[in-house]
Amino acid sequence: MENKLDRIALLADLSSMDELLLKYIKKLDTQFEFKQLDIIHWLEVEDLPAGVREALAAEGRSLNDVLTEELMEQVEAQFGPNNANVNILIRTEKSITDLIKFIDSSGYDLMLLGKKGYYEGSGILSSKLVRLSKTPCLFVPEMARPSVAAILAPIDFSKFSEPVVKLSLKLSQQAEASLELLHVIKLSMQFFPYIKDTKDIKQELKRKAEERYRQLKKKLDKTPECTMIFGKDEHISKTIYDYAIGEGVDLIVIGRKGSHNDSDFLIGSVAERLIANDKSIPVLVVNQ
Repeated sequence: MENKLDRIALLADLSSMDELLLKYIKKLDTQFEFKQLDIIHWLEVEDLPAGVREALAAEGRSLNDVLTEELMEQVEAQFGPNNANVNILIRTEKSITDLIKFIDSSGYDLMLLGKKGYYEGSGILSSKLVRLSKTPCLFVPEMARPSVAAILAPIDFSKFSEPVVKLSLKLSQQAEASLELLHVIKLSMQFFPYIKDTKDIKQELKRKAEERYRQLKKKLDKTPECTMIFGKDEHISKTIYDYAIGEGVDLIVIGRKGSHNDSDFLIGSVAERLIANDKSIPVLVVNQ
């Protein structure tokens, strides 16, 4: 994956989330100066009632025309009229898999998805996109701040960490944002039920983590400092999220998988929990 953010795909679902996403991407555009924004709406034609199709045909209009007009109204409300860099794409692929193939073959540098609350049953499309697509996926919650001033990149020093650091560096440079790497050292206390003093164990685990960080710095130029914290007896995703909240982070950049995920078709449990509907910080999942 090249370190650029020029062509953006925004997945619209014709809900109130579209307006929020457009406001968010417009604000980011002032920082990143995107060259092209494609608004993509996936239309499942089979679900459209025959009466609706007939009524539109009688008016000499297609459903694509109607949806394009509706989305263009929202685009013009945010970006103004006659914006040649914004395109509306109504896609009619038969399956999510086919839609993903189109997105990946189009060479987008980033895919933007809205993340709703617990309601409305959203998540099926997003889950498959992040699991199967090679395009980086940015999940934007409803309450997200439309700015990127502080970026947090959790890493585990696996092969998936390097592309996370590369993209995070690019983001921080373009947005003139701070960037912090974070490594959570997991000390599973259930394996040491009879050890009261874990000081030596912690020192050894930290020493190994610091050595892996030095190896990473040799591979990548301008690698920022890495904060290392010991995780509590909880899932690492909660440790990361709580840290991000405490530090006022605007964006979390994380790999789709970690060192314990072998299948190319799986999303790691840390990434999966960070993009859950109850989290309020935007998360960019790097899929390569």
